[in-house]
Formats: sequence, structure tokens, C-alpha cells
Amino acid sequence: MRHRCRRFDGSAMRSVCYHSKLNLGADKTRERNSKIFNLDVDLHECNGEDLPFEDASFDVIVSQFGHMFAARPSVAFGEMFRVLKPNGTIAFSTWPPELFMGRFFQINRKYGPPLTKATEPLILWGNVEIMHTRLSSLADNIVFDHDRSIVPGLSVPLIRNIFETGAGPLKKMVETLSFKPSKLNALRSDIDISISQYFEDNYLRMDHLMTKAQKNQTTVPTRFRLGSTAVLEALFEWFDGKTSSTLETFLTRSASQTKKAATASSRHLQA
Repeated sequence: MRHRCRRFDGSAMRSVCYHSKLNLGADKTRERNSKIFNLDVDLHECNGEDLPFEDASFDVIVSQFGHMFAARPSVAFGEMFRVLKPNGTIAFSTWPPELFMGRFFQINRKYGPPLTKATEPLILWGNVEIMHTRLSSLADNIVFDHDRSIVPGLSVPLIRNIFETGAGPLKKMVETLSFKPSKLNALRSDIDISISQYFEDNYLRMDHLMTKAQKNQTTVPTRFRLGSTAVLEALFEWFDGKTSSTLETFLTRSASQTKKAATASSRHLQA
């Protein structure tokens, strides 16, 4: 996956890296807005897992549902920390597993191909306990909050159609299941049920987790990969083969395993 990285150098003399999925149409809009607000903006299309910037280059790093969709989110997250200055601010938005988008991901996983051990479940990035564990050794002043996005639509099926035509993985899945009408109908039924629980007054509510922290003074090794192999393997070993019905148990157990693996990883680094 390619990502946008924007460096903003405005009147406040602060450099900001804005990290999100590539969207060329949105880029044109942001370029126009930059001119309106008289901002000097450099746009870089780059690999989110290998940012083309020196260590400690930015005062602020922002990821708006960006790094969590990289092929290896923990690697992309490690890169964000690498280019952030000590005492710099990192802020990102992710989807909580227990709310609409988290449940939507679980439905996609239920009907799609199984995750490999090299694939990190997206739902981990919306869990407060796991995020706190991942940040605690790297950052101070960790703050969590929630906000809401809304999608207008006249009905639940119309909202579902927005996802079917606009969300790449679901669009591909619908095309694949077009030859299996009973399974496609089951997929659509599950999505409609989930949407209906967050649909009111012709709006779909999509609540998300917002995380903000300040990078501490501890030196982070160049190309340090946050969420080490030990952490991920502990999670994947348990998660592999599980279904969405075990989500609550998974979150409880994975958080515990993450803490143990993170502690072991931290001791190894200190040694």
C-alpha cells in the first residue's frame, strides 16, 4: 500500500507529517485548501513502511485511519515514531472492534479468505488497552478519546451499497460471491443487521478511537519496529482460526499476551 506523507511548514514553524491512504482526488482538494489558507505544503507519495525522512524530522505525526491499513501496520507505526522528534506529538484515529467499523471488519473476515500469520488484525488498533501497551514504553501523556463520523443515507440497503461500491475489500468480495448467491445474501444480511444497529434518522453513526501521545526522550533505534515479532506472534498464534464470535475472549487474552510479550521485548532491548 502506498501512503501520502505531507510536510507542512507554516507560520508556526512546525513540521507535520500527515499519514493516510492514497486518494488522489482528495489530494487535489487539499492542495486547493492549502492555497486558500496560505500553507506551504510538500506532498510525498511514499511507502508507509519505509518513510523517506531522517530520524526525528517532524514535530507532529498524524494518521487518520492510515497506518492501520498498511500491509504491516506495526512497521508503519514504527516508522512514524522514528521520524518524530523527542517530545513531539503523535495523534491517530482508529476503529474500535466493538463498534460499527470493527464489527464490519469482522464480517469481512468471516466471509473472506482467512488471515495469514503475517497479517495483523485491524481490530487491534482500536483497543485502548492494547494501544496503551504499545505506546507506554515510547510515549508519555497518552490520551484517549472518541469522536463520531456520520454517513447520510435514506435506508440501510443504500448505506450498504455505499460500502459495496466504495470499500475495496468488500467490493471484491461481492464480486467473488456473485456466483454463490446464498453466501452473498448471508453476507449482505449480516452487514444490514450491523448497519441497522447504528442507523438513525437517515444517518449511520461510525464512532472511532482517537489517540494522542508525546514521544518520550528515550532513544528509539533507527528503523525500530513497534510491536515486535514476539508481540505479533503471540497474538497471531492465538487468533489464527478463530471466528468473530470469540472476539470478546480474543481481546481479553490478546491484551494479556501483548503485555507479556511487550515486557519480554522491552527487557531484550534494554539488555
